[in-house]
Amino acid sequence: MIWWWLGNLVFLFVVIPAVWLLLENLRRVVKEIRTYADDALEHAGNLIASLDDVEQLLETRSLVKDVRNGVQRYGQAVAQLM
Repeated sequence: MIWWWLGNLVFLFVVIPAVWLLLENLRRVVKEIRTYADDALEHAGNLIASLDDVEQLLETRSLVKDVRNGVQRYGQAVAQLM
């Protein structure tokens, strides 16, 4: 009978606090991961909003080619005048 009480005391004062500490450490790490995940989600949303203008880069690229061709023609015309 004394071994039963001794086992209960060990369980109560050793095992339960050890499990409690391990769970508390796990809870702290999970909370930190959640903070990092929320931060990454916020910044990913900002990044996606910034990428909306990428489609307009194709139009810009074609306009730059048109301007470059116009400048080349202008340069050739000026060269013929000189």
